[in-house]
This record gives sequence, structure tokens and C-alpha cells, in this order.
Amino acid sequence: MPGNEANSLYTTQDINRALTERNKRIVLAAVMMALAILCIVIGALIRNKPLMMIGPSVFGCLFYFLWEFKAMPYARYARYLSDINTGLSHETEARFVSMSEQPRLNNGVMYYDFIVSVGSEPEDERLFYFDADKPKPSIPEGENLSITSFGNYITNLETAPST
Repeated sequence: MPGNEANSLYTTQDINRALTERNKRIVLAAVMMALAILCIVIGALIRNKPLMMIGPSVFGCLFYFLWEFKAMPYARYARYLSDINTGLSHETEARFVSMSEQPRLNNGVMYYDFIVSVGSEPEDERLFYFDADKPKPSIPEGENLSITSFGNYITNLETAPST
């Protein structure tokens, strides 16, 4: 976010929230898997073939849905937060060019495309990714920025003095 903020866009609360949400969804998915296994066991004990077939199918599908579409996005986001906290970062001074209107999925996490220019030529434009989970900044085109990034992922964004 623009401003003279010395802190990163991310706090320990962000990673704790991602891990908590991931764990909740993993537990819910595990309950679905346990119900699927329970249907097989009960169906075998009472010799009920439809229960043995339908129960695991339904609960197995619910397990897959919860695991892949609910738990894993939080796991990927938590991994991303862990990586940016422990990885190398670098500073870039640039002028703001544009930011995409809609986020897109990159490595399992939603980001906005954030384009800046480090020079005056069109080939001097750089693509960064701004986390869609964070409030989208309103930056006027041509604003000088100081960007701290991990790879192409923005970890801190500040306005820079005009040169």
C-alpha cells in the first residue's frame, strides 16, 4: 500500500489466519473421509450393498471437493507467506503503469498483475504480482514507487520521492 509505511504488507497474523483456516478445512475433509470409511464398514457388517457403494461415493466426492477447493488454497497461501518471510527480497524503484482489474491465479494464489516501469522504454516495464487478499491500492499512473519484492511478488509497497 502506498505511503511511508516501513512494515511489510504481511504480518504474523496473516500466516496464522491462513494456517487456522487450512486446519479447519482439513479437519472437515478428514471427517468426510471417515464417514466414507464408516459407510463401508457398516455396509459390510449389515450386508447392505447400496450403503457400501453410495456412501463412500458421496463422502469421497465431498472429501475431494473440500480438500482440493477449500483446504489446498489456504495451504498454498500459507506456503507463499512462509516463503516470502524466509526468502530473499530486493528493492525496486519504479513508476506505476497499471494494475489489472481482475485477479488471476498464479501458483495456487490469487494476484493482481502490477506493472511498473524502471526506465523510459517499453521494454523497461516489469510485471509484479500484488496479493488479491490485500486491499487493492489506488495509485495514480506515473507515481514513483519503492517496491520490496520476493521474486515478482510484492511484499511492501511505498511511495518514493520524486526524482
